[in-house]
Amino acid sequence: MKNAIISVIIFFGLLIGIFFLNNSVIDLCDSIKYKTDDMEVILLNEDYDEAYDKAVELLSYLQENDFIASIYTNHQDFDALRHEAVRLCLYISKNDIGEAYSSLHFIKYSAQTIKHLQSVTLGNIF
Repeated sequence: MKNAIISVIIFFGLLIGIFFLNNSVIDLCDSIKYKTDDMEVILLNEDYDEAYDKAVELLSYLQENDFIASIYTNHQDFDALRHEAVRLCLYISKNDIGEAYSSLHFIKYSAQTIKHLQSVTLGNIF
């Protein structure tokens, strides 16, 4: 009887942990999308200094919030986000706007892909 109770407690603890981790990764991806949308508007207005500040802010945000995402998701996907954020900072600082837009859209698409992979659907389970 004691083993059954311990197993049930571990199971519910696991469910709570997965729920927390899943929501935090989805919130992180939503935040990345909002930050990249803001940065795209700033780049359209050709305010490169503010765009560079936002890119550095995005990079530091990714570095601050990498613990849960690197544990719960495929680390290669999250590492690609961070590497592309570094490239985005470099492209904006050199006023290479074409490459900056490319990096910005890659970051946005990667965040949406990570969010899609973390959503609970039958396709993701089987």
